Amino acid sequence: MALLNVVEENLECRKRLGPFPLLSAVDEFIRRSQGVKLQSLVPVIVAEFLEAKQEDQASKRCIGQLKPTLGRFSKQFPGEILSVQSSDIDHWLRSMKVSPATRNGMLRCFKVLFSFAKSRSY
Repeated sequence: MALLNVVEENLECRKRLGPFPLLSAVDEFIRRSQGVKLQSLVPVIVAEFLEAKQEDQASKRCIGQLKPTLGRFSKQFPGEILSVQSSDIDHWLRSMKVSPATRNGMLRCFKVLFSFAKSRSY
């Protein structure tokens, strides 16, 4: 990197961190992200999750709710799971114009998926 870019990046980091030391923030980031598998795509995780549920012999009703809901989710968010923000999910669900009960049911599916992804270090 050019020296000017290094200085600009350092200044931006310090501006965003406020009173916190840059090295402390880097150390904390490294501690929290150890073992995290980067570039984990939502559709791949959804397929792995559904396969695990079938291996666990989840009920047909459970699979019947998860499969279409998570299929729609993976089409809407085909990128890395780390880039999916709760505000993006909320905006997408509200744009569907479904009832609050349907939206809550879908959110439960997403929460289970994210718990699975977290347990697998995605």
